[in-house]
Amino acid sequence: MLVHSAEESFQAGMQCLMSGKKTEALARIEAAIQLELRFGESRPQARYLSFYGLLLALERRQVREGLRFCREAVTQESYNPDLRCNLGRVLLRAGRRKELASLQELLSDDEDEEERTDDIVLDEATRIMRDWLVPRFTQAEPG
Repeated sequence: MLVHSAEESFQAGMQCLMSGKKTEALARIEAAIQLELRFGESRPQARYLSFYGLLLALERRQVREGLRFCREAVTQESYNPDLRCNLGRVLLRAGRRKELASLQELLSDDEDEEERTDDIVLDEATRIMRDWLVPRFTQAEPG
């Protein structure tokens, strides 16, 4: 069941995130989770958990907790490419390249109706890895 006040808080958090206001986004999404629990939901929506985990890792540098929330979200809604993308970003932040590569393989092996969306997520994960790895290798090259 949708808790309207929680959804409003989540949407406001997403607007903050898109505006680059990560601290405010984190607070609003955390409030959405708390509202859902207060109104009797047994588990908050997966997208709330996923974006909360992403922001914990990026903004507060609580990568272990961020991974926990993102994994829980993907467990709830494994078909949702946004949640898997968030997990990929947090895995990258955690330095878990093997796990990220496994996630990329999983995305590239999917052949359901969301194949195009998964390709977009795979491209994003590849871009994130490239942006993270290339500067490290070019810095190591003798100039």
